[in-house]
Amino acid sequence: MLRRLRGLTLIETIVVCTLLGLLTTGLVVIFASYGRQMAETERRRDYITEAQKGIGRLELEMGNTSASYVSLGKNQVIFPSAQTSLAQPVVMDDSGKLVWQRWIAYAVDTKNRELWRGELSIARPSTSPGAPPAIASFSKNRQLLSDPAQSLSVVAGTASGLYQLTLKVGDDNNAVQLSSQVGVRN
Repeated sequence: MLRRLRGLTLIETIVVCTLLGLLTTGLVVIFASYGRQMAETERRRDYITEAQKGIGRLELEMGNTSASYVSLGKNQVIFPSAQTSLAQPVVMDDSGKLVWQRWIAYAVDTKNRELWRGELSIARPSTSPGAPPAIASFSKNRQLLSDPAQSLSVVAGTASGLYQLTLKVGDDNNAVQLSSQVGVRN
């Protein structure tokens, strides 16, 4: 007996093509969603890295200043440093007092969304740096982060010499806020 080979009818072919099309569309939507989620996760990780870099640098430099001379403002902090550069040790006089070498400023320019750092040399380094300069004095500044900075908050704590640092980095939809505490010298 000979059997006849039977092919698919037009209706069966249309049903199979429709089902394959729906399956393919579903897979494309899933992969596109996964790609967007991965890009968002990577962007958030970059924001965290940038915030850690900014707050870490501020902690490092602010830890070697004195609470007596820290000047706080909205989205800014200015303080003296007893180091000629970050790689150098602090400079002290014969009696063990810090000899202030330069003023350091950290500020968030909210218009341009930049965290920048500036410094001014103290003309005659001494154990008393005088009054902090105005933020406008720091004409030589450099952007510290490559991602947008939204705000910087430095608040003196209840304990003497303890400051709460908070830095918010990122875009409006996906910002990261990091906080840290740093103790300064008295």
